[in-house]
Amino acid sequence: MEQHLMSSFSPPPAADGRKIVLYGTGDVGRLLFHSVYKDDKRFIGFCSRNKEKQKYGFLGYPVMAPEELLKQKSFNVVISADDCGKRRNRTEIRRILLDGGYPGEQIYEFDKRKEGIQRYDPSQYFAPDFIKYQEEEILIDGGCYNLDSALEMRRHCKNLKKVYAFEPDPISYKHCLAVQQETGFEQVKMIQAGTWNSKTTLSFEIGNDGGSSLAKTGEISVPVVTIDETVMPEDRITYIKLDVEGAELESLEGARITIQKYKPKLAVCLYHKPEDLITLPLYIKGLVPEYKLYVRHHSNVPEETVLYAVIP
Repeated sequence: MEQHLMSSFSPPPAADGRKIVLYGTGDVGRLLFHSVYKDDKRFIGFCSRNKEKQKYGFLGYPVMAPEELLKQKSFNVVISADDCGKRRNRTEIRRILLDGGYPGEQIYEFDKRKEGIQRYDPSQYFAPDFIKYQEEEILIDGGCYNLDSALEMRRHCKNLKKVYAFEPDPISYKHCLAVQQETGFEQVKMIQAGTWNSKTTLSFEIGNDGGSSLAKTGEISVPVVTIDETVMPEDRITYIKLDVEGAELESLEGARITIQKYKPKLAVCLYHKPEDLITLPLYIKGLVPEYKLYVRHHSNVPEETVLYAVIP
């Protein structure tokens, strides 16, 4: 895997003598650090929009905010943001840097060339050829992070009626509100809670770049709710997407009535727990035996494997 990925990456040249910063502290940033920059004396640290979540650094190196990076403009920046195979995040980061006056010749993108993404399907959640849209789609977005999935669905579905967007991470929730305002996404109903099989309060571990999760011993406590009790009776749910960092089964249990009643399209992350490869398909087929199941991988790292369920 690493050899294949590195073959598609042209790192900054050593001749210019500039120090190197990796933009992104998720799985791709971790992979690139260990594969390329761990022993590179030019490497000095990371950059992240969520610097407050990494006040003690990342992989033993300091983490700076984009504002700090834009003040100096002296480093070679390698964009290594996790984006599930889609170029949107990397393109957005490049635009932010360029708009801030960062020299374009000092910006590099990991996995920029097409050869580096041919071993997985980059169209996550909403573009697979077996997904057929209805006249008025209503989406449940479990783990909406920065509303990227909801925005993606809006691009694919012209008649998107409503989005129930669940996000327990307080920082990501505030970011979602800002994105909603900036994009004029009026169909979104933001819910500051996680999805679960009951209404309660659970511990929550704040992670890196969308990796926050429910945990036995977390930094904070967050509310969790069931999808069944949150959905308005008049809303016919047509699509449920769940990327909830290991709480997928519990979230499905909390959506049992909705799933059996409306038989919505499902897109459920399958990689957070090894047992999910067995338990999630069995549970879904147990709820609606006529579902047809598909599995797709959407990343250049081991994560982002998704289980789809559709009515043929």
